Amino acid sequence: MRFVSKLLLTRKAREQQTASTMSDAGPSASQDFLLEVKSLGYANRRSALRAAGERPNEMAQIRLQSAQQEPDATWAEPTRHRLKIALCFLLLGATVLSLYQLSKIGSYPAAFLAVFVAATVSSTVGFAFSAIAAAILLQITSDQIAVVEIMLISSIALQTYCVALLWREIEPGRVGWFLLGGVVTIPIGVYALLTLNTPSYAIFIGLFLALYGVITLYRPALSIARGGRIADTVVGSTGGIVGPLVAFPGAIVAIWCGVRGWDKTTQRGVYQPYILVMQIVTLAVLAFLGQTSRIDFTYVLFAVPAVIGAHIGLRIFQKMTDGQFRLLVNALLIVSGLGILGRALH
Repeated sequence: MRFVSKLLLTRKAREQQTASTMSDAGPSASQDFLLEVKSLGYANRRSALRAAGERPNEMAQIRLQSAQQEPDATWAEPTRHRLKIALCFLLLGATVLSLYQLSKIGSYPAAFLAVFVAATVSSTVGFAFSAIAAAILLQITSDQIAVVEIMLISSIALQTYCVALLWREIEPGRVGWFLLGGVVTIPIGVYALLTLNTPSYAIFIGLFLALYGVITLYRPALSIARGGRIADTVVGSTGGIVGPLVAFPGAIVAIWCGVRGWDKTTQRGVYQPYILVMQIVTLAVLAFLGQTSRIDFTYVLFAVPAVIGAHIGLRIFQKMTDGQFRLLVNALLIVSGLGILGRALH
């Protein structure tokens, strides 16, 4: 009898020791092990209990290895994003050089490829087409009127395509307040375009966008949780003034959407339709005032590479995270600012 009671006490002590050691490895591991032991016969329980002391040590070693890897993964994530952006800039530079070589053969194929590249890159975030396209097209042809017409037709085509695919994410009630401010101030922007020294203003806007992009690329901008309809209307009004001067009505609106802390889909659901409507209204006002020449609609063919590039850019946009989207927005703000600055100095 004493032998049986001693055996039971020894077995109970082993089970308590095993349970305490397994609790150090985590509640889920302890529960799984106890269920496994109970499902065994008496003869196999003793061997399972003896081997139990080795499991917590293995689990603790695995946890230690994963803990040592976490700081490296945290450090490597932003570095990976910066390397991807640098690779994109290198690919863009290689494309520009290729287009320059193609321009020696014929300007029409090179211009088609230029529109496709600009549409693909800009459609990943929803803006900066004019800055990228102008920088490339002006290296291909010296006909500035042709460049403006190609950019206008291509930009409206790709913006329309993007808005058509993103229509479910667009909230008319939110976009309407931005458009209200923008449409009201378009006459001011057109008047400034016709009467003021636009290169000086373009230099200021280009420097602002480039510096803002550089600063926020390494130090995120402050987040504004509350805005309201009045703030949205005021921000939208800047597009009516800036748009005719530098052909980029969505600059401040895109910055504002990022500052509000919205996700990538919400941001594009605001400034993508805003840019499209502002471009069409500005063009209509200039045509009404007789300040635009008759558009050569033979350039409508450039809408094809623009739409194809927009489709590829949207596919890339859908696979990006919000963090990658913010980095790319800042990078293209720098590109836009430098493009505006280059056109003003040219």
